[in-house]
Amino acid sequence: MSKVLLPLVLGFWASTGLAQQVGLVLKLSTERFSDPLPLKALMANDLAQASPRGDHNLIYLRDEVRLGARWKSGDLSMIARQSATLVANDGAVAVIRDLSTPGGPPASYEQRVKLQMVGFVGAGLAFDSEGWLPVDRWGWQAGVQVLSLRRYTARDLDAQASYDAASHIYSLQAQSTHADDRLTFPFQQPFDSSGLGVLFSGGLRWRATDQLSLSWRVDDLGRLQWSGLPQDDMVLSTNTSQVDGDGYLVYRPLINGHYRQNRYTVKSVATWTAGGEWGFSPSWTAVGHLRRVDGFNRALPYTGVRWVSGRWQASAGWLWHERALSLGASHGPWQLAVSGDRLDAGAHARMVSLRWAGTLD
Repeated sequence: MSKVLLPLVLGFWASTGLAQQVGLVLKLSTERFSDPLPLKALMANDLAQASPRGDHNLIYLRDEVRLGARWKSGDLSMIARQSATLVANDGAVAVIRDLSTPGGPPASYEQRVKLQMVGFVGAGLAFDSEGWLPVDRWGWQAGVQVLSLRRYTARDLDAQASYDAASHIYSLQAQSTHADDRLTFPFQQPFDSSGLGVLFSGGLRWRATDQLSLSWRVDDLGRLQWSGLPQDDMVLSTNTSQVDGDGYLVYRPLINGHYRQNRYTVKSVATWTAGGEWGFSPSWTAVGHLRRVDGFNRALPYTGVRWVSGRWQASAGWLWHERALSLGASHGPWQLAVSGDRLDAGAHARMVSLRWAGTLD
């Protein structure tokens, strides 16, 4: 992919005279958060440590690198990124833990199981721009990403699970849809080696007064598609009390379903943000915003402060749902932001972002 994109970017840059204007942008960022289990256990697939955080549990991973040109009209960048989002209720977390832990649950239960997951890896081009509207005190931001998808997976599970402690019988009735470029089944037909993603971002900013401003923004709003992507739709049913020699439940479900390979098109998982800033002194500004991730029914709040002195900026704040401290600093072309909930292996949140935007002269 890079062998095609690099000449394209350089040719566009030279043809528009950008090489004689302003220079380069480099950005590296990673955001990882897990409600039901520590990040170390998540990456090691150690699901026995899963513990539900109420009826709403969120996992998200966002890794991204950008390199591109910057000039007065905006930024044109090559981009490579991976993104994954999982939303699960407490029943889904409990079932995952039961199937990953030897022995039966300590008590009987019957509960609904809901789980939605989507993830992709892609690379392509991104363009971002911003400016001010003719209307007084209104600013705007807009961007688009065109991605070649090299990896895609999605699952939607809706089930009813129960366990009877007296008889040690575990039962599960579920409906599942699964799409994955690595899914294989009999009589599978050849399909496209890559998919396509077109994702938009945009926002508005209103300076209500010289001290107060309000903003609204959306990221990753768009479509993902893949021709011939392998998919399966299944109805599962199991009723078992058998365990293996290590004490794990023997999961032998009855499965009814069918495979298909029609054109797969789905909405991307967008993130919506609304916030405000209030400058309560020449150097200090209070900042607050609410984020919402599609499919997750809780808001992700942030509150903090920002300090400015000359070319220096610093910020500190609290991510309330992630329960993580966020710190940031910038000077000249450099910007750095980090956040996390703890420093040891029990961490559930880790975020790092580094950006450099400099000139070539």
